[in-house]
Amino acid sequence: YMNSPDTELFHKGNVLYNFARARQALGKGALAKGGTVIAVEGYMDVIALAQAGFENVVAPLGTALTENQLELLWRMAGEPVLC
Repeated sequence: YMNSPDTELFHKGNVLYNFARARQALGKGALAKGGTVIAVEGYMDVIALAQAGFENVVAPLGTALTENQLELLWRMAGEPVLC
């Protein structure tokens, strides 16, 4: 696997791996219901946790969690967990 750089069309710091599936797993109104999302180090951690039954897991696509990604986490769930 080669970690590709940002391009004009794709900015890794603006997206989270597994975001759509995690948001769907939390369901609508997760923030009001106290739902949580787990942010892990990388996409392989997301895959491993998905195999263990955790659907509410995301990961940054770069080497660091950016402010944009933190905003996504806070909008998705009231209490994001960073692992």
